Amino acid sequence: DSSNDFFLSRAMALVDKTERPRDLKASLGHLESVLFFLRYMEKEDVNLAYSEFELLASARNPPEDPVWNALRDARACYNQVEQLVSLSGRDFAKPDEVERMLQELGSEETTPTMLTPIRKIFAPWCALMRDQFSVLVLPHHTQVICLLLFCHFLDRLGGSPEDV
Repeated sequence: DSSNDFFLSRAMALVDKTERPRDLKASLGHLESVLFFLRYMEKEDVNLAYSEFELLASARNPPEDPVWNALRDARACYNQVEQLVSLSGRDFAKPDEVERMLQELGSEETTPTMLTPIRKIFAPWCALMRDQFSVLVLPHHTQVICLLLFCHFLDRLGGSPEDV
């Protein structure tokens, strides 16, 4: 499964560095984060994320409520992390490859979509996480969906997703 390869390569990139014993303290401090990713990597499913949002919406919102339009717009715009950055065939242990992925994540799209402002948020956040954990950390589907919903309602209130 590609998600397993993705998270395992991220974990390997973190622990596969040549470090002196005194330098291991930082890596061990990040171990909990890596274990979190490994534990939940198989549960990262965009359709499951949308199902959970829809379950919450159905409990509180009638079918004609605007939240349903927001969910439909979000689903039409985003259905896989590959829409933010291409993951296949990437070596997460190579710093130059990680840097290229960060540049790809922050690059301007030829046709702006609702993902455009979100990419502008996640690119520096991912760079910060890379600097802090020495491994590329990408947003979870729920984070992307939440921001898409926010952008949808901001747009309906007369704001621009670019204001995000």
